[in-house]
Amino acid sequence: MVHMGTFEEDRFTWQLYTSKNKYQFGHFDEIQRQHWITDMNLVTDYRNKSDLYEFDKEFSKRPENMGKEKDSSWKLALESDNQRLTQLLNEERRALYDEEIVRELATR
Repeated sequence: MVHMGTFEEDRFTWQLYTSKNKYQFGHFDEIQRQHWITDMNLVTDYRNKSDLYEFDKEFSKRPENMGKEKDSSWKLALESDNQRLTQLLNEERRALYDEEIVRELATR
């Protein structure tokens, strides 16, 4: 059984209790601690390979886990578009700056 611990001496802790022993773990990052706890609970719930395989198969069929490739392609497209628009904005800024320099020289 896995129990979340506290923040002790610059580490986020958690404990793993077995029938005979108690193991204490720690990590500097709270999010990583949560990932470790989730994974440890998964291992204790699905102890053999076939159970874990069935869990993985059912987990991948859930609607919230489908379509990640589509989301990823949208993200890549948006990042590409963002990069292109940022480049256009920088070019416009340079052009405006150049125009200001020309106007300043013309007024001298």
